[in-house]
Amino acid sequence: MSKNFFFVALFMLITAISFNVHAQNANTEDVVYLKNGSIIHGSIIEQIPNESLKIKTKDGNVFVYKITDVDKMTKEEIANTSNNTGINNYSGNQYANIMSPKYKLIKNNYNYHMYVPQPTDPYNPAVTGICSWLIPGLGQMISGETGRGLGFLGGYIGCSIFMGIGSGIVSSSYYTGEGAGAGAMMMVVGLLGMATVDIWSIVDAVHVAKVKDMYVHDMRSKTSFLKLELTPYMDQISMNNEIVRPLGMTMKIKF
Repeated sequence: MSKNFFFVALFMLITAISFNVHAQNANTEDVVYLKNGSIIHGSIIEQIPNESLKIKTKDGNVFVYKITDVDKMTKEEIANTSNNTGINNYSGNQYANIMSPKYKLIKNNYNYHMYVPQPTDPYNPAVTGICSWLIPGLGQMISGETGRGLGFLGGYIGCSIFMGIGSGIVSSSYYTGEGAGAGAMMMVVGLLGMATVDIWSIVDAVHVAKVKDMYVHDMRSKTSFLKLELTPYMDQISMNNEIVRPLGMTMKIKF
């Protein structure tokens, strides 16, 4: 009974996570900011690390850009605009939502041993590691690697089923007197497999989070930032025996 309840709860959790990821993906789009001031909205259909990317806009057009021409890539909520063809202009740069590509595309470009945490990191390696310790693959899902996380979770469940079958054989051997050795071996192999997958999932989740954070660091270092601050100004001075109150604005530019 307890095992059935555990698997039902696990299935419901996986379904909820998958539904949440699907809903987020359905309400967001890829946005590519170019150094010439253009913005391309659509869906990135191909990306070659350090070389080029290919994006398809809502009207079906496909554009290919060199990475050297790209200022940043983000994933943003879809704007409700009826005449949006996918290309706009912008001024300044905001990099709060820089999109990270798939881990397998960038893992060879970064050494996770060189990772330095920053307060604005989108992924927390410690949190993803703990999540994958509780449920193998959950940390990967939190980092946007749903398929990778489901692979670890599937391996863990497969090993647990294998161990359960061995346990059933051992239990039945008390009545039949046969199969106790094979059942015990299956239990040991299944248990070792579960431990291996769990530890591997924890280590992998930490690596995934660090590498994807390092990609965001890299993109932020290449992204220019312009901030304009306007502050009202008011003073009181005496001029020709009269009180004069000049009004104005002070402007501060940070870049």
